[in-house]
Order: sequence, then structure tokens, then C-alpha cells
Amino acid sequence: MKKISSKLILAIIFIVSIIFQLFFSLSTENFSSDDAYLNLRLTQHISENKAHLNYDNLSYGGRELIYPVLFYYLFALLSFVPFAFKLLPIIFSSLIILIVYLISFEFTKDERVSLLASFISAFIPVYFSLTLNKFSIFSLAIPIFFFMLYCFIKMDQERKYLDYFVMFSFILPLLHPIAFLIPISFIFYLILTTTEGIEVSKLKKEAIVFSIFLIILIQFILYKKAFLNYGFSVIWQNIPKLILDNYFSNINIFKAIIGLGILPLIYGLAGVVYSYFKSKKDSFFLINGVLLGVFLLLILRLININLGLAFLGISLTILSAVSLSRYFAYLKITKFQRFENYILLGIVLAIIILSVFPSFLTSRSIIKSTLADDDTSLFVQIREKTPPGSTILAPLEVGHLITYHGKRKNVIDSNFLMAQNSEQRYLDVMEIYTTPFEIEALELMKKYRVDYMIINEKIKEIYKIKEVSYIKDEKCFKEVFNNVYEILC
Repeated sequence: MKKISSKLILAIIFIVSIIFQLFFSLSTENFSSDDAYLNLRLTQHISENKAHLNYDNLSYGGRELIYPVLFYYLFALLSFVPFAFKLLPIIFSSLIILIVYLISFEFTKDERVSLLASFISAFIPVYFSLTLNKFSIFSLAIPIFFFMLYCFIKMDQERKYLDYFVMFSFILPLLHPIAFLIPISFIFYLILTTTEGIEVSKLKKEAIVFSIFLIILIQFILYKKAFLNYGFSVIWQNIPKLILDNYFSNINIFKAIIGLGILPLIYGLAGVVYSYFKSKKDSFFLINGVLLGVFLLLILRLININLGLAFLGISLTILSAVSLSRYFAYLKITKFQRFENYILLGIVLAIIILSVFPSFLTSRSIIKSTLADDDTSLFVQIREKTPPGSTILAPLEVGHLITYHGKRKNVIDSNFLMAQNSEQRYLDVMEIYTTPFEIEALELMKKYRVDYMIINEKIKEIYKIKEVSYIKDEKCFKEVFNNVYEILC
């Protein structure tokens, strides 16, 4: 296979992945996650005010914000691009295809299996569930994370990769706290290489020490006030305990395997075994360090299951290239060598069936669950038909929709860090919607100065209730427009 043809195939995979995602993303004007509207709001604030938002007078009725700002400044600069908030995240997230190819080729020196790995990485269902039509920071943070690993692998060979590694050691922690996975992965990498007696170059050791201290320093500077408020527990970002407990409560093992990808799971685990027991190559242990780091974060509930599976899926896809390379090398010394092209075609068909098709179903499900224009119009009506400064009660799942479309105060949303009494608020909002007692509900509404309350079918599904019985009391509750009730008492 000629080098130019490999580049062409890689370009085709990259373009097809972008078109695939655009097909779904552009089928709706809305976004598929509530958090996307927080990201939109923070980005638009920079575009309009030339500075990032430090105090949000709408979230939680008014609260201080602490967050990395680089992502929002970047998109504020790029907002002139047509469909910027739909198109650019797809392009950024698709860069993982090129990065997986580069790492796989570095591991195997085999263009064919590297292309197979990049094809698999283009259609990891759980990665789509994390980034597709969600204007997510992870669409940029995850590719940068794996590119840093590639730079680390290559820095002994070419000095420029050390420069790239240093540069992105500054950039990643300014994007998202997931940068902490870099130090954790390196610690496991050093443990694995030390126990196996594998020598790590002095340059790499210095790069590890530099990146660990730099990432921790930047995170401490960014979250200094949060550290003072919460202490060590800041690593859980003030997320209510009930939500943390639910991170793994609804896991369906079969769905998790499908989301991860059957092929990355099978070939990736084979790659783990080979890299640990056979190869003893230090760069293989780097990916194993990432796997162990992700497992640690999942056990400690520092990341949710979809984010963890996305990192696992990409890491196992890279290691799949190692096992596939060994498989084809073994095939060359057997009588089945003449069937090599047919076997290769079979693997491509397996990728289409076991990765592309599940990704299609996942993408369709994401778009199907996206709020329709009629649902979004409810929040626009809130802006048009309620007085400025009103507080709107709704579950945290739609908290950012209230602040973005409605331009009104919410009681709770999913941005918990530095929020007042987030755990108690979460329980109180749940109690308001589920209690049969009107007096109890009104006391809690008074506590949070609620002016209006949303009750629709989506909210009933969230709390698994058939109705809010006390809402029938016309002395205290008046439906001012569809599914929105004014609190009169």
C-alpha cells in the first residue's frame, strides 16, 4: 500500500466521519444537551462583552463562576464561521481519527492496521454520545489529550514534539479539569515501567515532572477559591451525592459494551495482554497507564460513565492496532496468507456492522431525544411573558435552558461548583415535584423565592410521577401559559 494512498484513505475516513455527524447535527436547530446552552451562553457573553462571565445573576438565583475560559474565548473568536457551534466541534472531535492513526503507526509501523484503527476510532458510539450535537468541551479536550500522548512518545526522536508537549501542557488545563488524567496516567506509566524494569529516558522523566507540576499549578490557580471553600473534596466539584451515587446505578453492561465497541474491546484487550506480557515496550505502557487512570477516576466517581468509556474506547482502539499487527504478522507464516485480503475485507465489514451501525443508532437516538422547536418555544415564552428577574422552578436537566432561552433565574442547574447548597437544593427541588403536600411544597418554593413553576410531561418523566396534585389549587397556582404556573401564595 503506497503512502499516498494511505493518506487518501485516511482523509476519506476523516471526511466521511464529519459528514456522518453533520447529517445528524444539522437535522435540528437545537442542541442535544442542557450543558451545551451553558457553553453557548458563556461564549456569547465573551463575544458581546469582550470578557468572560465571572458572576452569573441567573444561575441559582445568582452565584460566582469558576471555570477554565480558553474554550469559550476560542469559540468567541471563531463564531464568525457559519454554523460554528455545530460544525467546529465535529471537526475538532474528528481529529481523534488522525491522532489514533499516528499513535497506531508509531506502535506498529504498519499503515494497514493503523488505518483500521483510525476507521474504528471514527465510529465509537459512546464518543458520539459525548460530543455529537452537544457543543461539548470534550470535542477539543479529548483529541488534545491523546495528541499529548503522541508527542510524549515521539519526543525522544524529534525535539519539536517536546515543544508541542510543553505547549499543550499549558493549554489542556485551561480547557477542562480532565487534564488531571495526564498526571494520573503518567504516575501509572512510571509504576508499570519501573516494576517491569523498563528504562524511561531522562528527557521523558523531565517532561513528566514538568507536566505534572504545571497542570497541578494551573488547576490550583484556577480553582484556588474553590479549594479554600471545599478543601480536598473540590475534586468532586460540589456534585450532589445522590447524583454521584447514580453514576453507575443504571449501567447496562450490554449497552456499555456496544457503546465502547465490540471490536476495540476484543482486539484492545488482546493488545493489553501482548503489550504487558510480550512486548515490554515503554510506549505501550503509556496507554496502559491511561486505562488504569480512567478506571481509578471511575471508581472514585470523579468522571461519569460515558466520559470514562470514551477514553477507554479510544485507548483500546489504539491497542487494537497492536494486536491486529501481530495477527497479520502471524498470518504471513501460515497457509492462510493467500486469504489475507479476504480477511482484511472481513474486518472492514465487521467494523461497519459492529461500530458504524451502532454509531448510527446512537446518533439517531441522540437527535430523537433533542428538544423539538415546540419544546424550546416554552423557554422563549418564559422570556416574553414573565417579568425580568423572575425565578423559574424546574429540574436541573433544563436549568441552562431557562437561563439561555428564558433569560430568567433558575433554582438549580448542572454547574454545581461554587453553587449555594447544591445538594440540599437538588433534594428540595425533587421534593417539590414529588410531595403530595401543598404546604411543604409552598414552603420550599418560598425558600428559593420561586415565582413560576414548569410542569410538563418531560418533567413528569424525570421524577416518575403522573401528576403534581397540589397544582389544582387555583388560589395558589395559576397556569399563565402552557405548562407554566405562577405561584400566588
